[in-house]
Amino acid sequence: MDYKFKFKKERMENTWVKRPKIDAYLHYKDKSRKILAILDSGSDLNYLPQEIVEYFELPLSKEEFTAQGAEQEFAYKTSKIYVKLNHPHKSYRKLITVMIPVKHAIHKDIIFGTDFLKEFIVTLDYPKENIKLTESQKFNKKEKRLH
Repeated sequence: MDYKFKFKKERMENTWVKRPKIDAYLHYKDKSRKILAILDSGSDLNYLPQEIVEYFELPLSKEEFTAQGAEQEFAYKTSKIYVKLNHPHKSYRKLITVMIPVKHAIHKDIIFGTDFLKEFIVTLDYPKENIKLTESQKFNKKEKRLH
């Protein structure tokens, strides 16, 4: 199954840049929210800013971890939330683990890292401004065995 998106253009300093961001939905209990998430193959984990965690009232892990961000080291806790990608024929829905900064926001963006991306073949076509996420065959076979 393919999920197709367009790059988002954002103003950075004095220029426009194309960013690999996708539309998705987050769900937890009876709450749902449409979000824009950046795809980041350099991030091992998925990241949610504090405001999203508060909106969903996500329970946080008791254990605190440390990660090295692009600019600094930071402490975080983890939680889980459902992510959903829409497609006209079938939607992708999965419970993912997310990191939440303990003290202050490191990023304002929601980040889907390699923990999310590992189940897809990811195509970033910068000249055509297209993003394609193709569910990997390995993942599809595993899913079929579970049903």
